[in-house]
Amino acid sequence: MTNVYGPSDHALIDLFLRDLHDVAATINDPWLLIGDFDLTRSPNDKNSMTFNANLASRFNQAVDALQLVKLPLLDGMFTWTNKRAEPTLSRLDRAFFNLSFGEIFPATSLTSGCRPTSDHNPIIASIQTNIPKPNAFGLELSWLLDHSFLPSVIPAWQAVTRWGDAARVLVAQAIQLGRH
Repeated sequence: MTNVYGPSDHALIDLFLRDLHDVAATINDPWLLIGDFDLTRSPNDKNSMTFNANLASRFNQAVDALQLVKLPLLDGMFTWTNKRAEPTLSRLDRAFFNLSFGEIFPATSLTSGCRPTSDHNPIIASIQTNIPKPNAFGLELSWLLDHSFLPSVIPAWQAVTRWGDAARVLVAQAIQLGRH
């Protein structure tokens, strides 16, 4: 994991982005970058009309060149405020990961914390290795059109003794409908 603190002086952005490239060249393992990049990626990253497309383009090119994947923020749009009566809000704090990180930690999520004193909301990555399993079973109606489907599935379902299983009830109803 690499903590990032981008320069607030935008004259140093190219140096900052080159440093990211240099660090990435030394990493062959799963990699998570998280922190204050002090850059926006699109006009949607601000609540005001001031947007520097040139800086955003350079940032997006670096993200693409490094083959980074954005970790979406689940609970907010903006992470920074200038704390004025009519505040400017921006998304400056982010997390990105490389492909090997995504393969090993597929259920990682990003949320924000409270901002008691800072002008930034802290962002919190919850790194998870387990893949959530859905509770729902989905029967594709096209399966019933395949002539080999029912002859192979019916014996397996008849061997199951749990009639309370919603998926089994659904298939049984589909079989009944197919016979009429």
